[in-house]
Amino acid sequence: MKKWTRDIAIISFLTLLLLEVGLRIIGYQPFHFPPFSIISNPPGSLVPDAELGLALAEGSFRVTMNDSLSYTSLRNTDGTRFTGNADPTLPLIELQGCSFTYGMGVPTEKAFPFLLQQRLSDHARISNKAVPGHGNIQALIQLKKRIEDKEVPLPQTIIMFYAAFHDERNALSPHYREHLHYGFMNMAPEVRKMFQGKEARFPYGSFQDEEFIIRHSESRELFRPVPLREYSAIANMIQKQINMSREARIDGNAISRHILLEMDRLCKANGIEFIIASIVKDEATQNMLQSIREAGATTLNMGLDILGDENYNNMPYDSHPNDKAHQVYAERLYWFLDPEKRIE
Repeated sequence: MKKWTRDIAIISFLTLLLLEVGLRIIGYQPFHFPPFSIISNPPGSLVPDAELGLALAEGSFRVTMNDSLSYTSLRNTDGTRFTGNADPTLPLIELQGCSFTYGMGVPTEKAFPFLLQQRLSDHARISNKAVPGHGNIQALIQLKKRIEDKEVPLPQTIIMFYAAFHDERNALSPHYREHLHYGFMNMAPEVRKMFQGKEARFPYGSFQDEEFIIRHSESRELFRPVPLREYSAIANMIQKQINMSREARIDGNAISRHILLEMDRLCKANGIEFIIASIVKDEATQNMLQSIREAGATTLNMGLDILGDENYNNMPYDSHPNDKAHQVYAERLYWFLDPEKRIE
């Protein structure tokens, strides 16, 4: 009996070993998360949030990305990125989006919301409410909350910046869960500890019996990797198959479309001008803009080929929009918003 058990163990080991070698020969490898680091001084530039997952801390931060690209980020007391001083009686225009709109990788004074404020200083106040890591669902949650709170003044205009990669964020897809998980693992220990508690709950949309529901997932429950995937091609292949199976059951595009059109409906019902603008230039993003435009929403095509054109990104250090891209964004948005220069 003992010999039989030993033989089974040896055969199983050799089988797994041969499978591991075979998978590596045909191109499968253990998991390697692309090296990426964001260090802020002082620490705590990003903070956990129970409704939005991530939020911005107030103050002034020196941020270094991938040990190479450094920039300053000045925040207001409400955590929004500083856009300059403006007359508080002027109409308020809010910009909602992700790190591209926020201006990750460029100093505060070179991000397009700041540049736009300088151009519209006599016409409007610009609020940069974008947060790195956000999709569009966080903007919907905030809009609903502000409408319900009758005491908070609503803005005159909301511009929601959209990119097709927001789909996985709005649905909290397996791929994005994995991205967040390993992103937290790369954080400084004291920051990582903050996001391992119950304070960080990430929102996502889903359909249940054709009803749209917003759910939340705690950061510590976002993703549980297959053991040993960093060392074994077999384990990594299993993880990929699990992710693919789960991805197939999620329609992130439909979730994003519902979010954008629901924001459009709420804004129209409450007298807010709502504009959906592209922040990147790709087929999937353009298809979404066309779809929601046909449904009656106002759209603005101002996307650039950020990932494909190195003239507009910070490569080789980082793929976010660079100073030149933000100048183009500011100019395009100014021409759209300024009453004397708007192109119909």
